[in-house]
Order: sequence, then C-alpha cells, then structure tokens
Amino acid sequence: GQSTPEADTDLVYKLAITMATVVATIALSYHNELQFRTQFIIQAIHDARKESLRVRFRATASFVNKILPRRLKNRLLQTKEHDPRIVDVTHNGVAIVSSIHDVNVFTNSLLPTEAAVAISGLSSIIVTLANGMGLDHIKTVGDTSYVTCNLLRDCSHGAKLGVAYALALADNTSHLAVKSAIGLGKLVGITLGGSVVRYDIFG
Repeated sequence: GQSTPEADTDLVYKLAITMATVVATIALSYHNELQFRTQFIIQAIHDARKESLRVRFRATASFVNKILPRRLKNRLLQTKEHDPRIVDVTHNGVAIVSSIHDVNVFTNSLLPTEAAVAISGLSSIIVTLANGMGLDHIKTVGDTSYVTCNLLRDCSHGAKLGVAYALALADNTSHLAVKSAIGLGKLVGITLGGSVVRYDIFG
C-alpha cells in the first residue's frame, strides 16, 4: 500500500530516536574510556611523584650519612626544616684526633693520585676501627680524623677504649706513621651551617 504522511513521519521519528540512541551510546562509551585514561594518567603521575620523592629521600639519606656521623642521620632527618640544629653535651667525653706525621713530607713523596688513594685508605681504616670498637667517627678533614666516645653514645671505660683505638690505628697504619692525641673532659657537638650542614665538636 501507499505510505501516508503520518507513517513517514513516524518512521523518521523512529530512525531519529535510533540514531540518537546509537550516538549517545558511542559518546558514553568514549566518555568512560576518556575518564578511565584520565584517571590512569593521573595515577601514573602520582606514582611517578612518589617514586621521585623516595629516590630523593634515599639520595638525601645517603648524602647525610656520608657527611655526618651515622648516629646523627635519622635525628637530623626527623628535625624540623626551619630548625635543624642538634646540640650534644657531655662532661665525660673522650676525643681522639689522629693524623699522618709530617703529612706534607709524606704527600710530597707521592704522586697526587697516590696521595689521594693513601689518605682515602686511611679514612676507611679509621671508620672501620671506630665503628668496630664502639666509637663514633665524627669527621675527617684532609688526613686528620676526629673520633669520640661518650658524646653520641655512652662508652664504658672511655679513656681505655680511646687508648686501645689509638694503638690499633697505629698498628694498622704503620706505613703511614699515624699519630694520635687523646682529650678527656667536657665535649660539645653541634650541627653547623645552613644549606650545607656539618657536625663539629668543641672542648
């Protein structure tokens, strides 16, 4: 039979509804996919930032551990950024200062690279001995090292321990002619500096 204007209008209406439904479905699917991808990207950015912070923290901890006594690392990292100062005081301190006898004569007899290797080796021996004997290696400046007892931690028989350390150091560095001086009494340790923090002792 022949179509009527009413039938044609109804068919067009149904086609329009069908097309609109298809378009809406496609748009909703695209929106959901876009939303998922956006959330994925945001999460990836957050994860990357967290990993970056973890890497920076590990690098900071490693750097702090190299420039400060290891017992101070966690204390310094836990202090407030605007007040990073740490002060330690003891009236029963033991400080052992060691250096190469006539270091200028010693280094002048070597090539610069050889002198650097020798002094670096001395520093490693000092740190190993101090840690192994329950002492704290505070710092090394050039060929001169500073080791303490009863400042960062309590030591029984501190004076005897200091003497034992000095003798052990001399035995292990006989090729370098290392000399040591031992001081007893009041000792103060404090973090100094702003952008570059270091721990120093006085007494």
